[in-house]
Amino acid sequence: MLLNQSDRRRRLRLLVSTVAKPLPMAPSGCELDESQLGEQLNRYRRLSSSVLRVERDGPRAHVAFDARVDTTLLAHALTVERGCCSFFTLAYDPSARVLTIHTADDHVDGLMALLTALSPTAISTGRDIA
Repeated sequence: MLLNQSDRRRRLRLLVSTVAKPLPMAPSGCELDESQLGEQLNRYRRLSSSVLRVERDGPRAHVAFDARVDTTLLAHALTVERGCCSFFTLAYDPSARVLTIHTADDHVDGLMALLTALSPTAISTGRDIA
């Protein structure tokens, strides 16, 4: 089921309001401490309002943003991610507004955590949209 932007925002607000603590998004090998992890999660939550869709196929994902994406915030989030989680390969195409993320098979849980933080209601596994 493909959710429209209004439904996604409503579900995101509900999710954020009902989660008592930050999502467990630090995979093994992440070098962020708890405070830094919370700041990174906040950046992803702020970026989530401009996510159009998320497509994942195994250890690779594509995140498409709308024209409202805060590119400065995104660049900062990617800089932090590259510094703490060297097992992610991150590439952003500004003309298409698409972020491509790739990781090894043993870090797919970290990829899913990152995608959930970016867009908890719009992850596709190549078959359907949740």
